Amino acid sequence: MQCYALQTALERLGHGVCVLQRKVPASIRARLMVTRWIKTYLLKIETNYYGGKTDGEIVGVNFQAFIRKHIRICYFRKWQTISGRNIDAIVAGSDQIWRNEYFKPIKQAYLDFAKKWKGVKRVAYAASFGIDEWDYTPVETKECAELCKLFDAVSVREASGIDLCREYLGVDAVQCLDPTLLLTAGDYVELLDGFNAPAYAKSLACYFLDETKEKEQLAVKIAEEKGLNCVKLYNPDSWAPGKTFEERLQLPIERWIAGFRDAEFVVTDSFHGCVFSIIFNKPFVVVGNTIRGMARFRSLLSMFHLEGRLVMPGETEHFPDSPIRWEDVNEVLERERENALSFLTQNLH
Repeated sequence: MQCYALQTALERLGHGVCVLQRKVPASIRARLMVTRWIKTYLLKIETNYYGGKTDGEIVGVNFQAFIRKHIRICYFRKWQTISGRNIDAIVAGSDQIWRNEYFKPIKQAYLDFAKKWKGVKRVAYAASFGIDEWDYTPVETKECAELCKLFDAVSVREASGIDLCREYLGVDAVQCLDPTLLLTAGDYVELLDGFNAPAYAKSLACYFLDETKEKEQLAVKIAEEKGLNCVKLYNPDSWAPGKTFEERLQLPIERWIAGFRDAEFVVTDSFHGCVFSIIFNKPFVVVGNTIRGMARFRSLLSMFHLEGRLVMPGETEHFPDSPIRWEDVNEVLERERENALSFLTQNLH
């Protein structure tokens, strides 16, 4: 959704957009084909033969359908094969792209492959470290600082990222919205055209990345108090061990959007669960997800003066339920959206 939103925003600013994505190496595809053939036809522990597809491609088949339909991808095998001659600018971003734990090797997130390209603008849009402490090695810090200084403009998603950029990378950065916030609720609803999305009447939408008994109990409690039906906008078995690929299929993105559109209340532990609650003006409670990084939550909620919507694990007995002044939230959103689009306009023309 971030990729789609940023692509759409850039196209509306008049740019032709191509999303760079590396192909899975042929050697890995071949190995997967052999392994899956053995598991399917000899060991009979997989019910269907999926050839050389990765686990992510199989359980994310609905994601792949959305990507094929809506995202303009340019596939390549090696970074070195991308020619900078037909590219005017590269935009790096956003979700935790600069978090060392999630992106390996981290220097590629700083466009290491393009460091010798001439006449190509480099812009970081809402790049996120995800956490508010530095986790690069000294060698990585030196490499990434050198690469970051080649950028024409740097924006980060979290306020804490401004300090990290200044202290460790030696560059000045500004704060910009997560890409998904560049689009409106109406923009996302348009994606449902032609899709038979279910209508979630009188629903409490649950979207958990790391489901726990405590979170489930919180959702049930709120649903009972409000007379709503709990609807899960995720498949809890997607990464469950021992489940078949068919049991692990992730939900279509369109169904996820419809869940936020129709919900009367949202309970989540996800950063983007908060984001889409804000986009669709849905009252919500977010359970802090310390494993995935708290800086993201604090920065987002602080921007919209919604800090009171956050509860931490072990403290969910009482949940925030005061009315949200959506007119104030939307005023902030419109102002920040204008600032973000201005940043892109100024640095990509």
